[in-house]
Amino acid sequence: MKLYSILIVFLFHFSLCSQSRQDYYWPFGRGDNTSFIDFRSKPIKSEVRISPVGFDRTNASICDNEGKLLFYTNGCQVADSTHEVMSGGDSLNINFFFTEVLNGCQYGYREKQGIVILPDPAAIEGYYIIHKPRDLDSITFDFSQQYILSSYVDLSHNEGKGAVTSKNDTILDRQYIQSGHMTAIQHANGKDWWILQPGDSHSGDIYFRILLSSDTIRVDSQYVELPYIEDVWPSKATAGGYSRFSPDGTKYAYFNLWDGLHLYDFDRETGLLSNGVDLDFGWERNNNVWLSSVEFSPNSRFIYLINTFSLYQLDTWADDLMGSLTHIADRNPVVLSDWDHFHMMAAGPDCKIYIRSGSSTDYLNVIHSPNKKGEDCDFRQADMMLAARTGRGNFPYFPRFRVDETEKCDSTITMVNGIDVFWRKDLKVFPNPVSDYLTLELPEHASGYLRLVNVSGEIVLEREIFRLGTQEYRVDLSTLSAGVYLVDYLPKDNVDRQIYTARVVKE
Repeated sequence: MKLYSILIVFLFHFSLCSQSRQDYYWPFGRGDNTSFIDFRSKPIKSEVRISPVGFDRTNASICDNEGKLLFYTNGCQVADSTHEVMSGGDSLNINFFFTEVLNGCQYGYREKQGIVILPDPAAIEGYYIIHKPRDLDSITFDFSQQYILSSYVDLSHNEGKGAVTSKNDTILDRQYIQSGHMTAIQHANGKDWWILQPGDSHSGDIYFRILLSSDTIRVDSQYVELPYIEDVWPSKATAGGYSRFSPDGTKYAYFNLWDGLHLYDFDRETGLLSNGVDLDFGWERNNNVWLSSVEFSPNSRFIYLINTFSLYQLDTWADDLMGSLTHIADRNPVVLSDWDHFHMMAAGPDCKIYIRSGSSTDYLNVIHSPNKKGEDCDFRQADMMLAARTGRGNFPYFPRFRVDETEKCDSTITMVNGIDVFWRKDLKVFPNPVSDYLTLELPEHASGYLRLVNVSGEIVLEREIFRLGTQEYRVDLSTLSAGVYLVDYLPKDNVDRQIYTARVVKE
């Protein structure tokens, strides 16, 4: 069987070598049994670590450009890359709610989409944590939110483990805002950051937009044409919904079961919303059915919506937007536990969308091909087993990284039919750079298929390798032009569906 006949499309482009991987580490769960997903590992796996930082609804993390964890936070504490509380990393959002209601906040803050970590445009080792406290009137015991705060992490301290050098500095002061729904995306200049926060019915139909630049944090606001429904329950339009920017940065979606979906065009130069469309699907909503979520497909075409019991897809390319709403699946009670529903959704850096319950669960639901229309999106319930049962919690919230990159995610290796996934693993090669003979250290003695691809995506060499008595295999590259090439090796009997790759410089 020749290599070209297996119809493998190589999607792990050369551009991914420099692609931002700052969203590659996902923590969630209880501190004594915290689950982590590391997207650098192939195949992706869930791990368990003991951490002093446990998660309720508030969750954010950040990696370096290679995907190595730098730090994470639950809205109360900041943990460093060694999973210890960072120097100065305690008492974020501290107030009466923190001390009296959350009992010192040992299990994390209760504010989904209420925190985000943003690289400092002015300092390579600096990061802003933008976060929101809840206010509780000690007399009336009414909840409200009126502040947005910032804390600052400097990784030049403590041998690279970092320190929180400023904490709980006020950005937005005494303005009524919604719980949750705080979103961030990079400015069109590729350096600064926009942060959007909808107001609530007390402040009017308004969006606060914050510009984080190298020399200032500026707050402005914009009135919009799509009104918020007046609050009928403390968590109706706030803790119950989500907001997202599209991966290409051109759209903004605000969604909860009471207001429905508000879809806008977004200008990354000005930070302004325009051309609002209001879609009310009339789905059930009450004190027992109130959690919902929204997420875009990696190609920004499709919007996915969940409403506790069901998953839907909306096609933004359709002339009739409401008419394009497609029911994908209902919660399967045979597969899922009684307490597991569709509550939270997040796009992974691997081009898949993950859905989890709002309470304890052993697994995640996965949309494997979210760029495909209708049921071809390949939604599988209870598809990814976790290393530990999670408590109440959330996926970490990230700004839209890679918004200006061609590839919005790392799709690894897929067959041309888009279904069978091959996980990428590193192939050992030497010498590198190479002038004539390149030695490959193959992962096993089995037969397989070898291919070299140039930067233009052209196959310049391919051959079948039959079972060897050694793991080393030499290939003559002396006739190839100088440049960068990608080597990939696919074992023939490949039950683990793995492909081994290496980037080679030919002198």
